[in-house]
Amino acid sequence: MFRCPVCDIPLCMMTYEGVTLRLCPDCRGALVRTDRFEVIQQRRDQPWAPHEAEALRQRIASAKPRPEPLRCPKCLLTMDEGPLRVGEGQIRVDACDRCGLYWFDPGELDLAQILFEKERDSRSDEDLDRIERAVVAQMELGDHLAETARDAEETLLRPPGHYLGDSAGVMRSANLVSRLLLGLLR
Repeated sequence: MFRCPVCDIPLCMMTYEGVTLRLCPDCRGALVRTDRFEVIQQRRDQPWAPHEAEALRQRIASAKPRPEPLRCPKCLLTMDEGPLRVGEGQIRVDACDRCGLYWFDPGELDLAQILFEKERDSRSDEDLDRIERAVVAQMELGDHLAETARDAEETLLRPPGHYLGDSAGVMRSANLVSRLLLGLLR
């Protein structure tokens, strides 16, 4: 069970923009798989008023800095905090490249969605269709690779000390493929 890296309580499953993610019921932070975050970018289930982006920016800017880095809810190693390009801007998020996870503090995921939608509104329908097809293909590839890795781990007998790999490595590879695809489409 994943625990909130800020509050240390169990995270709850929820759906955001059609994507399942984990949310802290206390601080409202969100844990999102990197490949699912790319799907969120393409969705527009929740409309945003123009003033909401500025209100979120101010709330995020006024948040107190954390005294120490967060630990990944999956592997418990330190997450890297850094900028994440979203739409026409960027936000600072915590990321675990080993596990393919982003941690969004309260309001950060909503702000990212607003920035994506602002950029999306400036693109042609053909561009949007091409991007959506690439994201869906990447998701299907990532899901297939992860399933294949799980099947291999379950069915193969491993000699003592032999390492076959892990699904996190497969997810990193799928994430790299998706970044390449999205880079080619831009």
